[in-house]
Amino acid sequence: YASESFELIVHNVHPQMQVYPNYTTTSGVYDPPASAYSSNRLHVHATEGILDSQSGKGWFPPDNNNLLNTNLSNVATADYLQVDLGSVKTIIGFDSAGRNGSSQFVKNFIIYYSLDGSSYTPDTNVYVNAYAITTTTLVAPITARYIRIYPQTYQSFAGFRIGDFQFVQRSANAIDLGNESDIDGDGIGTGHGD
Repeated sequence: YASESFELIVHNVHPQMQVYPNYTTTSGVYDPPASAYSSNRLHVHATEGILDSQSGKGWFPPDNNNLLNTNLSNVATADYLQVDLGSVKTIIGFDSAGRNGSSQFVKNFIIYYSLDGSSYTPDTNVYVNAYAITTTTLVAPITARYIRIYPQTYQSFAGFRIGDFQFVQRSANAIDLGNESDIDGDGIGTGHGD
């Protein structure tokens, strides 16, 4: 296989329909429990960030003045919604939406991710959200336990709900194409069960 054929990412296609090198097709969808949601500053409790929350309010930062800037220089203090996936998973996408019954929603956001909850890595691609449920397909799979959503732009107010994380597992016959990080140092890609 030519590595070029694996680098083409078709946007606006549901993650279950995409093909990723070295991974099986979608292995499942994970909906974290309420206890998995947290935030650095509270306005509306982080558990409102659950995609299918009973109130449908969504998570909101205390104000819209502390969102992540375009050069990411304020990441240490910017507002975020964090989700603990319970264990390390390789995520290829998720569903998100704004506040139910209102035009308040995050328009663009950046994802940071971590294996241990201490050290975070940015996925510097800017992802798009809307008022209605939107399926986000990641440009490349992310292997992490913790996902942070940093809003950058919004409509009216930065309301956000997230869930239905789609994940994949590394194929037993995976071929290392040299485009995945070698976290565990074994020379064959992302680590963590590869």
